[in-house]
Amino acid sequence: MKYSLGPRFPLMGQQRYFMLLIFVGSLFVIKFILKGPIWSISEPALDMNMYSQKMNGLKKLLQDGVTEDDPSLIQLIRTYFVFSPEISPYNLNNPYLLDYSCDQSGAVDKILNQKERGFYIEAGAYDGESISNTLFFEKARQWNGLLIEPDPFVFERLKAKNRKAILVNSCLNIKPQPSILQFNRGNEMGRVWVDREDKIWVKEKKMEVNVIEVPCFSLYSILIAVNQTNIDYFSLDVEGRELSVLQSIPFDKIFIDSFTVEYSNGEGKYTLEMKSFMEKNGYQYVTNLPGNKTCTARDALFKKI
Repeated sequence: MKYSLGPRFPLMGQQRYFMLLIFVGSLFVIKFILKGPIWSISEPALDMNMYSQKMNGLKKLLQDGVTEDDPSLIQLIRTYFVFSPEISPYNLNNPYLLDYSCDQSGAVDKILNQKERGFYIEAGAYDGESISNTLFFEKARQWNGLLIEPDPFVFERLKAKNRKAILVNSCLNIKPQPSILQFNRGNEMGRVWVDREDKIWVKEKKMEVNVIEVPCFSLYSILIAVNQTNIDYFSLDVEGRELSVLQSIPFDKIFIDSFTVEYSNGEGKYTLEMKSFMEKNGYQYVTNLPGNKTCTARDALFKKI
């Protein structure tokens, strides 16, 4: 005799239903064994011994009070935090796309007159593919550049994409000297976690609180370490800390021809302050880039006069 589970589970679906129950039950067994959330299973592998070694080396330099251009600091960054461009083929989820951005790449390409073989920086590079503002320039214009991502777990995914760029695993410090700062991973929309403003932002965005320690270097220190101070395009997306990073750049030592700066995490007065600051440093505000139907990233575009 056959038994039916009722009209919502016809006989044809019984096997799938029981398989689903077994699968869900298995997840909770794994959760119990690992004593952690189910979703932690998918975290990229991170060599904690190497990460601890890097952080301990930085802590020693912090005790010595090094400056942003100290040779020992530059050597530490080169040795532990900088990864060379990959020569292997791309490992992308969508290898046949050309523009992975929310239309930012096309706008920058236009104001730079389709320049070939330039150099970019993308701060807040994430995994190197999703909504990347710079991958277009690698694939279509033969650029190379610098990808900066502070989250060490997301950084492992970035490395796996085989980007033709220098990779740096750190956050951008708004102070000249290096630091080790708390960083909230927050559903992978990471942001430094150092003051009341950061905590308010996380609360307003209803972000998960998942705080870790990350190394932070000034942009100037990183550029000395990679021997590059002439930049054609800087994509800046650090979840609400953009103006502070801009204010930390020594424009007398670094040439940057164009910027896209995210403003969706700080509008109104914040955006006006950003435009005013950039104009004082010799940049023309070109336009806002509001994103498109598939993504809502909003950036302000600036060009050196």
